[in-house]
Amino acid sequence: CKKGMHIYEDAFIPEIIDPETKAVLPAGAEGELVLTTLVREAFPMIRYRTGDITRLDYAPCECGRTLVRMQKVTRRSDD
Repeated sequence: CKKGMHIYEDAFIPEIIDPETKAVLPAGAEGELVLTTLVREAFPMIRYRTGDITRLDYAPCECGRTLVRMQKVTRRSDD
């Protein structure tokens, strides 16, 4: 989607954390994307730190999908 990458919340739990304190940030805040997988049985990822600094958008999308969207990655947490 032109407005961000939709994340299927039936397969992943997305969170944004402060890369230094690891505290969960409020909706709309910029921080590091952390993902938990819900469908991988052999090797699930629990709170996997991607290293991507971004923000999540929970507002309805113009394309009609109601999924959370990851906005553009602005930098890496290890830069």
